[in-house]
Amino acid sequence: MVTVGESETFDLEPLATGKNTSQPDLIAPNPFLQVQTNPRATTSTAPGRMTTTTTTMTTTTNKTLATSPAIVEQDDDSTINSTMWYLEHLPLYETEKPYTMRYKSEDDIPQTNFKKVQHPMKARSMREPGAGPFHLDECGFHTMELRSRLTSDEFWDNDNVQGVYIPEVKEVLKRDLGVKYVHVLDYALRKRDQAFLLSTWEEYEYDQPTALAHIDFTIKEGERIVRALFGDRADEVLKGRWQAIK
Repeated sequence: MVTVGESETFDLEPLATGKNTSQPDLIAPNPFLQVQTNPRATTSTAPGRMTTTTTTMTTTTNKTLATSPAIVEQDDDSTINSTMWYLEHLPLYETEKPYTMRYKSEDDIPQTNFKKVQHPMKARSMREPGAGPFHLDECGFHTMELRSRLTSDEFWDNDNVQGVYIPEVKEVLKRDLGVKYVHVLDYALRKRDQAFLLSTWEEYEYDQPTALAHIDFTIKEGERIVRALFGDRADEVLKGRWQAIK
């Protein structure tokens, strides 16, 4: 989504180009962009559970970390010790960009040059009494209350997501972040397959969780997306406060 501060007074309807025909009014200039908001503020990577992913643009670029699926131990009801995968610091990446291909190459090109390393991490529940408050400008993430009208089963219908949930997300962002305008770039429904993390070379029915710490895009890429969305009006948007929200 793109959100723009309240001080802006111009019309921000985006350009009607590059639309995803299967998702009306959604533009995805980058296939790896995803803004994550979870129905009824719940998350799970258990098989059969679903999380909704939406792409938003607002004022700051967030670093979103993906946890490893393996939980090492649980200290108490609100804290777990686990591990997180990171890209290893290697001299290789000074001359070669990290890459991965989602298909088999017919040449002798490796499918990826990723070298990953695990680091321990501690995750604490944000729902526990006394946790927070968490603010976007201070923590890089923000907690909001969104009581969707949709049930868990209703989220599997794209019409419900586009017609009910996305408008709900936009209104919550306007309310909690004090912005005037929100534009959704893209969304995805994620449901962990039983075979997740084991490559079967078969296409999953739904998008799978991300198992590597990452950022979705840099500030420079965010500016490029704003220019793709707003064309001649992009400079006016960029000179104000804008954010990229996942």
